[in-house]
Amino acid sequence: MDNLTVGLTAEHKGQALKKKLLACLKEEHSKFSEIAETIFRKDKLAESDKTALLQSIVEAVDHVLEAGDWDSSLFLRNVAKPLKIIKAEAENELNQHSNNTSAISQFSASIADNEIEVYISLFQSDGYNIDKWAMQLRSLDRYIVGRPVYQNETDVIKRIRLKAGTANEAYVVVAVLKSEIQENALREASQDSHGHALLLLKETAMKKGRIIFFVHQGMRYRFIDGKLMTQG
Repeated sequence: MDNLTVGLTAEHKGQALKKKLLACLKEEHSKFSEIAETIFRKDKLAESDKTALLQSIVEAVDHVLEAGDWDSSLFLRNVAKPLKIIKAEAENELNQHSNNTSAISQFSASIADNEIEVYISLFQSDGYNIDKWAMQLRSLDRYIVGRPVYQNETDVIKRIRLKAGTANEAYVVVAVLKSEIQENALREASQDSHGHALLLLKETAMKKGRIIFFVHQGMRYRFIDGKLMTQG
C-alpha cells in the first residue's frame, strides 16, 4: 500500500471518528435538554432537582468523552476542552451540595430535653425575594423581642392563612432553651389578634438557640451558613 493510500485511509478514519463523536455529542445534548426542560418546568426547584441536573451534566459529558479518542485531532480537542471544564464545575457543585447535606444533618439533631421548639412569625414586604428572608434570619437574634412566637405550629399556620398577603408572611422554627421562655408568658396566656396563644422569649433566647427550618408558602428551607436552601 503506497503512502497516498495510507494517508487517504487515515484521513477517512479520522473523518469517520469525527462524525461519530459529533453525533454522540448531539445525542447527549438532546437527552440533557429533555431532562433540563422537565426540571425547569417546575415553579420552584428543590435541592434534589439541582442535584439531578448536575448529575445529568456529568453523565452526559462522560458518555461523550468515552465515545472515542477526542485527542486524535486539534479540532476534537478544542471541542472536548469546554466539556471537560463544564464537567469539573458540575462535580464541584455536587461536592458542595454533599457538604451542605452533611451540615443539614448536623442541624437536624433531635430536640434536647432542656429545649423546646417555637414558631416565630415573620413579615417581609418583598416576600418573593428569598435573599431578604435570609437577611432577616441572620439578624433574628437581635430582634427577637416583640415578634409573635407560637408554641403550636398549627397556630402560626392559621395566622398566616388569615392574612391577605400570604407571600409576605412566613415563619421560622427555632429550638430554644426552655429557660429562655419568660415564665409570666404562660401565666398571662398572651394571645394574638386571632386568639392564638403566644409565648414571650427573653432577649437572650437566640444566643444558645438554633434555627431548625424556615417555612414560606408551604416550602421548607434549611438555614445553612447564612443562606436559605430548599429542603430536597
